[in-house]
Amino acid sequence: MSTVMLKKWGNSAGFIMPSEAIKAAKAYIGEKFELSTKDNGIIVLKPLNGSRSGWLEAINNAHDQDVDLDLQNAVNEFDDNEWTW
Repeated sequence: MSTVMLKKWGNSAGFIMPSEAIKAAKAYIGEKFELSTKDNGIIVLKPLNGSRSGWLEAINNAHDQDVDLDLQNAVNEFDDNEWTW
């Protein structure tokens, strides 16, 4: 268990999450969460299922099974529209 402090961030406030908590939650930087509160003051963060849902498990499983991931041919909409050279 870690202790964190609520800090001012512009007009809002935020916590800095320790890397151990991020790993334990299987979260990633940039992931979106739904924030809710309970009547007793408990803050709940629930991950939203985004486009990267399941990626970490798939990559870890591929590594464990010594699967060669063909990332050279992995293209998505960002690759088609956003890259400029």
